[in-house]
Amino acid sequence: MKNLITSWIDIINTVPQYFNANTGILLNTTKGDIFSIIQEEESIVRSLLAPCYGTTLDGNSLIKTKCISINKYPDFQFLLNSINFSITNKSTQNYRIEFTGLTTFEITSDYDGIFTGNTLNNCVMTDITIKKEAWGNYNFNPGDILFLTTYYYDPTLISIVTKLASAKLLETSYITGNPGSSPHAEILRKQGQGLINKLIDDTNGQMLSISRVSRGSNYQAVDYSIDSYGNDITEYSN
Repeated sequence: MKNLITSWIDIINTVPQYFNANTGILLNTTKGDIFSIIQEEESIVRSLLAPCYGTTLDGNSLIKTKCISINKYPDFQFLLNSINFSITNKSTQNYRIEFTGLTTFEITSDYDGIFTGNTLNNCVMTDITIKKEAWGNYNFNPGDILFLTTYYYDPTLISIVTKLASAKLLETSYITGNPGSSPHAEILRKQGQGLINKLIDDTNGQMLSISRVSRGSNYQAVDYSIDSYGNDITEYSN
């Protein structure tokens, strides 16, 4: 699961009703549920893009970060050069950082377990190292929470899978008592499908930072459609 294109926190950012922004706790769903939805939607995206972009979609050097601050410090961000990334252990992963003291913190990662550290020293984890310079001049307090997410895929791919997985969460949720009827889900799914169609039609390969694969002259891109259950319902012509 480390090679997922997007993270659970991106889904929650898109449909924030599943998240308590004051405590950083999920509501009416679990990370396991969201991971399963991401995998399901991502598998469809990968299969649809494989004829044009191959099967990996890995951006290799496309290392990016995002930081979300809970409680305080809305302007705080980890600078890219303040984090060292493992060359061999690459992953799209979220790290929940909770301060246990003025300088000490505990980090819970999606896949690599729990780590402890402090702002006075480098914090070495399996896939990344947060340098001591990362914390800048901010004064943190016990209970402060940060979410750090690392990515290894093109932002357009992240956006596509995030939109489709968020739509799936809304479609399958009983939070409104009427699953499958969310107008927001319909909008998100159409946006995600629209981006996929644009990537398929982008014969010059300008939208993604990864290269298109070579296709024969008879290959033709076809707009696709999927229903609320993730089934391909495209009407293909022979």
